[in-house]
Amino acid sequence: MRSVRGLPAIGLLGGGLLAALVPLVFLGLYVRPASDDWCLVPLARSGGFKAVVGNVYDQQNGRLGNAAVLGLIFTPYA
Repeated sequence: MRSVRGLPAIGLLGGGLLAALVPLVFLGLYVRPASDDWCLVPLARSGGFKAVVGNVYDQQNGRLGNAAVLGLIFTPYA
């Protein structure tokens, strides 16, 4: 039976991908994407990053990870 040279590399790549995805699966429990996130654009224009994070965390869902990601997404484009 012939051995395949690229097989160990594929195994390492797959293992690395799995190692990267496992923490994201658990962190995903703290993030809730919503379809109405675009309503935050005017808030980002007027108040910036802190306004978006404060609104999402305090008034919408209480998830700091989601609030920070939305602040990072919408603030540069406001």
